[in-house]
Amino acid sequence: MDDFPRDTSRPFLRLGWPYLMAVAFTMPYLSCIAPAQSYLPTSAYRVIPAGLKRANINAIWNGAPADDRRIAVQFVGRTQFAQENRARMRAFHQDYVNAWKAPYPAAASCPQAQRYAQGILQRLIDGSDLQQDISRADYPVALFVTCGVMDFPDAIMKAGVLEISAELMLAMPSEDEIAAVIAHELAHYTLAHDAKKLEVHARLSPYAAIRLAVDHEYDADAEGLALIVNAGYDPDAASDAMMIIRAILHARSLQTDTAHPDITERIRSLQQQVARRNLQRVPRQREGLAAVQAEIRQRPAHLLSKREGTTFPF
Repeated sequence: MDDFPRDTSRPFLRLGWPYLMAVAFTMPYLSCIAPAQSYLPTSAYRVIPAGLKRANINAIWNGAPADDRRIAVQFVGRTQFAQENRARMRAFHQDYVNAWKAPYPAAASCPQAQRYAQGILQRLIDGSDLQQDISRADYPVALFVTCGVMDFPDAIMKAGVLEISAELMLAMPSEDEIAAVIAHELAHYTLAHDAKKLEVHARLSPYAAIRLAVDHEYDADAEGLALIVNAGYDPDAASDAMMIIRAILHARSLQTDTAHPDITERIRSLQQQVARRNLQRVPRQREGLAAVQAEIRQRPAHLLSKREGTTFPF
């Protein structure tokens, strides 16, 4: 999940991405068409450089595993991108991190939730042996729980900065579903989706830009599934997390945006991958989550700001 309105008290909107201007211009005309993958002609891909088309989902699963238990995952090195764009991505990362240096009031912060989510992220990294790749990358992964904002349950990855809303942690019944959301966002980082968009935005038609964003979501779903399996989480948690979000969307009369595939199609795709690969279910983990959710619920309402605009999660 890449592109939707964010908290305007932070500099995300001011920084922005050039390619989003083209996407935003066409969204009103495309919002009535679904599913997203059906409305673009194959010829739209002709303007995408060959090396930057979507990854083949099967390639994520068919690679030789690192050992007997791991599924091979991809980590896209940044050296293939132009130096100018790599420098811009590093600057974006630092700006996003700096935006978090002014903390929310202590009474509206969630240190326990932050530690909990950080522990999940590290488990995902360790489970797929990604630490060395991340340490050599242009910028690291930083995770922040948006606890001082009354937000829609969502998560977002921008230039290595992963935001997960406290409301999402409230909505999920176990650590496994939260891990599935974090894994999807981590996959956007490991597959260098932001860098790819920045690299090609000037050469894409608006239609192709939307199609590329849609394809990135499917790729992040597949890579995220591999990440949670490698970390020992229940593979069905990925589709279950999306079913929870789908129920919330329906309850609030919201729909997916054109940069995301139809959520029911994504659920079906994940379930098919689990069945096709014969991935084994494991018990869901709930230890410590009740305390984290209690901390979130105790935030004083008068200290919370409300994020304007409708957001769509991962």
